[in-house]
Amino acid sequence: MTIKEIAKLAGVSVSTVSKIVNGKDENINIDTRNRVLKIVKEYNYSPYSFVKNISLAKTFNIAVVLKASSANFPLINGILDTAKSLNYQVTLVYNNSSEDELMSITALCKNRADGLIWEQFDSNSEMSRKQLDDNNTPYICINSETDSSITNINFTKLGELATGSLIQKKHQKIAYITNNKFKQDNEFFEGFKQCLFQNTISYSDSMYINHLDSQLIDTLLINDFTAAICSSREVALTIYEQLDRLHRKIPRDFSLVCLQGDLTAEYAYPKISHLEIPYYTYGQFLCNYLIEDLEKLSHKEVSFDLPDTVINDLSIDIPRTIRSKHIVVVGSIHMDINLNVKEAPQAGKSIEAVHCAFNPGGKGANQAVGVSKLGKDVFLIGKVGNDYEGTIILDFLNKNDVNIHGITRDKYVDTGKAFIHILEDGESSITFYPAANNQLTPEDIDRNLCSFKNARFCLLQTEIPLKTFERAAEIAKANNVQIILKPSAVPNISDRLLAMLDYFIPNEKEINYLCPKLSTPEEQTAYFIEKGVKNVILTAGHNGCYLRTRDIFRHFPALAFTPVDTTGAADAFIAALSVYLSEDHPITEAIQYATCAAGFCITREGVTSAMIDRISLETYMSKQRSLM
Repeated sequence: MTIKEIAKLAGVSVSTVSKIVNGKDENINIDTRNRVLKIVKEYNYSPYSFVKNISLAKTFNIAVVLKASSANFPLINGILDTAKSLNYQVTLVYNNSSEDELMSITALCKNRADGLIWEQFDSNSEMSRKQLDDNNTPYICINSETDSSITNINFTKLGELATGSLIQKKHQKIAYITNNKFKQDNEFFEGFKQCLFQNTISYSDSMYINHLDSQLIDTLLINDFTAAICSSREVALTIYEQLDRLHRKIPRDFSLVCLQGDLTAEYAYPKISHLEIPYYTYGQFLCNYLIEDLEKLSHKEVSFDLPDTVINDLSIDIPRTIRSKHIVVVGSIHMDINLNVKEAPQAGKSIEAVHCAFNPGGKGANQAVGVSKLGKDVFLIGKVGNDYEGTIILDFLNKNDVNIHGITRDKYVDTGKAFIHILEDGESSITFYPAANNQLTPEDIDRNLCSFKNARFCLLQTEIPLKTFERAAEIAKANNVQIILKPSAVPNISDRLLAMLDYFIPNEKEINYLCPKLSTPEEQTAYFIEKGVKNVILTAGHNGCYLRTRDIFRHFPALAFTPVDTTGAADAFIAALSVYLSEDHPITEAIQYATCAAGFCITREGVTSAMIDRISLETYMSKQRSLM
């Protein structure tokens, strides 16, 4: 293709084509110039070597000069795709030092690159800048701190967007966490603070965290943070892993948003809500902006605007403290060793077990699993040993969606155990080895004060030290959390504690032991009402249960379930009762659900594995009502 052929295709003179390709087109009509340039690019025309002022001729080649550490493929792809669509070639250069940068730019000027998209290596890039200016080579800088901000990504705005996504979910206690490796960290952090200010949330220095050590999670918990903005996915993963080791789930227990610099996030695991830095779109903008300068066109976009951004909810939820009220369980955790026998153990006589099974148990664990299976958030406070059984139990509870952050491991004692002898009629006797349960202290309760916030019920049992469940009752009462107490293996209960109870749920043996001078359910339940208990529910096995309040005394019959193992009936009853009461069902209706849940539990061996799920329970109750 010759210059004459280009002129003929464009319908202009040879001299007009020559002026345009050599940059001497100030007086040429813009439409004519654009038409000629289009043909020149389409046919890849280059002037002959003897053309005058050859150094001014266009090559339709632009260079992208980056630091070697900036392997930013989305940015590069945005530039390449745009250049190709506009019939430009791209030369990509990486530099390891300011000296490399100067040599690269000198070579590019010599080889007549039409212009550069340039990431300056450092403050020593002035010589490279002078080289470009001396050779009249146009350039545009990537996120330059010295050049006009019109060609920069607005990281302050990104900080506002990330923070706003959490504020929309009603988070007020938000941490900003960084590892100080992000070049635009200061701008992103400034956006975080601006968004807080715009939403009248006070900023404090405790919100800024720049350490990713073993103290990180303690810092988050001590300050009651419910969410965090992370300056990179690397930072977010560190938090995710540390919380996961503590069995705190994202986003149920904590929300995370990170800044993501590439397109791999949507395929990465674990899934974390992220704000994509729009490098591809930025690359398109830079290439268009440079070529518009080279071709003397007016800029379609005078500055880089962030594209519309939506942050997904992969790791964002509303704070746990303002979600529907959860349930706190404080109680025993142990491994159940179930022994199916034909007769109860007797002194001086050996008996043979026909079946043996190991299951996570303890009244605290049983009730927590029962609550979780009925679809309610539950927080369990207890203690296990640093042994195999403790690991098995924690994994089991975690898989059953019980929040186990309140469970500590004691390396000096064993996990508790219960040896349960189950007779053929389903009745059972239990030998209880408390072990770690006896090490649960009031201080353990105090360390979990946050779990009582926004709780509706606190479920207590007496298989832990008296001073510990009394402390739990005090904290529950101080936080307006209703208390349900199941007494077992306890010689007495103080009047002070009884006066704090909203629901007291003994069985026949327990109530006979606690008030032996009274014999009838009416008298026994009335006794505890006089002590200040608001509601007493006496469970009576196959005889159902009795409800006593200040105003009523009512019997509820048991449902017709064939017993296989009655061990966990009371725990299933209390779990269901607390769930339905927390959803504002009348107490009489909640007792019916609880009675049904207990009935289902006794039809299977074990306790936690026998707890009924919500769909099954409500389906059964619906059928029962239709038969009435």
